[in-house]
Amino acid sequence: MSAITTVIAVLPVTTDNVPRYLTSCHLIVSMMTDNTNFPTPTPPLGEVSESLDALRADEELARKGGKGMVKLRDVALRKVHNKMSMLRAYVQSAANAEP
Repeated sequence: MSAITTVIAVLPVTTDNVPRYLTSCHLIVSMMTDNTNFPTPTPPLGEVSESLDALRADEELARKGGKGMVKLRDVALRKVHNKMSMLRAYVQSAANAEP
């Protein structure tokens, strides 16, 4: 009898530490770039990278204490989290499709 292997796609556990979250997200994008197992990611990796860059810039401004920068950073963080969730769904779909 053969065992059934189940693959479960996951994201970084928390967004509390934005620099660590960014590092994890960049690693995911890097590992997916030019990966033949993920030919057409949704959203496109370039779009995700742009959002990550925007979040990094907003995080730097928030750390400097600019007025309203934390809220701006939090909006960017939510956008990145949503895009990473869509990527997770894409990866899970690809994993489920493999025999």
